[in-house]
Amino acid sequence: MKRFLLIFASILIVTSLSASPIGDECTPDTLQNNSFVNNFQQKQTTFSVQLEGNILRTQDVPDGSILSIYAITGMKIGSYKVQDNEVVLNDTPAKGIYIIRVNNRATKITVR
Repeated sequence: MKRFLLIFASILIVTSLSASPIGDECTPDTLQNNSFVNNFQQKQTTFSVQLEGNILRTQDVPDGSILSIYAITGMKIGSYKVQDNEVVLNDTPAKGIYIIRVNNRATKITVR
């Protein structure tokens, strides 16, 4: 039985290697023209945040978006609505590292 599984796994590996596009077929130019790659790049736009006291200033975040703040442990601190590229927090966050999430995008911020 072990011999059969070993032979079967070997055949699968060889088949998958021979079927994969390696060499001239998979170049950076062909990847650029791939619609999946283009859609992924469009959805992965970056954003930035800066904390000034209890005001969190954002860049490249549409107004009306919901901004969520998480502690590094994963605990949700709060959710806020972005207006005019800023969010007014209830309190100034304590020192530490926080994860800021907006529209399935995330970044981290360090409060010193």
